[in-house]
Amino acid sequence: MNGHVVAFVGPLRPYVGVLLPLFFVGFFVAAGVAIYYRQNATVRRTYVVNFFVALVLVNLVLSVVVVPFFHWHKFSIARSAEESYHTMRIVDERGCEIRVDGEVPFEAENIALQPLLNEMYAEYSAEKRRTVALYLLDESREFRRQVEADSPSKYLRYPAHGFTTWPREKVERYDRFVAVRVYRVNLTTNAAGTEVESYSERRVDEWQESGPAVPATRPANCPPVATSEVAG
Repeated sequence: MNGHVVAFVGPLRPYVGVLLPLFFVGFFVAAGVAIYYRQNATVRRTYVVNFFVALVLVNLVLSVVVVPFFHWHKFSIARSAEESYHTMRIVDERGCEIRVDGEVPFEAENIALQPLLNEMYAEYSAEKRRTVALYLLDESREFRRQVEADSPSKYLRYPAHGFTTWPREKVERYDRFVAVRVYRVNLTTNAAGTEVESYSERRVDEWQESGPAVPATRPANCPPVATSEVAG
C-alpha cells in the first residue's frame, strides 16, 4: 500500500505544503461548525461518521500522516531476540552514508519507511524498487536543502519534526547526495532486549541516477553510521 501512496503523492508533491495545512485548518473549521449546529442530528451524525472514516483510513490504509490524525500502534508487540530487516541509507559523492531514520520527515509528510521497505522486497519488481528509491533520494535532497537553509517552515511540521530532525551541522559533513543503498540487517539481542549480542549487515541494492559511480566502500574519514538501529 505504501508504494501506491508514493505513486499517488508524486503528482501532488508541489502542492503538499499547501494541501496539508488546508486540511488541518479545515478539520477545525468543520469541528467548529459541528459544535455550533450540535442540536442538528444530521450534522452531528455526519461529523462523527466522517471523523471515524478519516481516522480508519489514516491508520489502516495511508502511510502519509494527515494532521491532526496520526498513526496509532494497534498492539503492544514483544520483539523477537533475533530480527532481520532492511534499512536504507543515502550516499554522498565520497561514498559516505547517512541513515534514513525517524529524523527525516520526507516532503511527502512522513512516508512510513519500514513498512515501505518490507513491501518493496516482498512485492515490488526491481524496476519499481528503483523508482521508489530514487524518489526518496530526491525527497532527501529537498529535505537537506530545507535543513541547510534553516527555514522557519520546519517548525510548522507536526508533531515536532523541527526539533527532531537532521541537525544542520550533521548534513554539512556530507557531500552532495547521489545514491541510495539498502542493507539487510541481522540483529540479535539478549532476552530482555536491552543489549545487542550480534549485528551483521549485507548490502542488497544500490541505486544512482547518473554520474560517476560512488566508491563501493565507505572512506575512513566518513561520519559514523549508527549500527545499533532497530527496525521500526
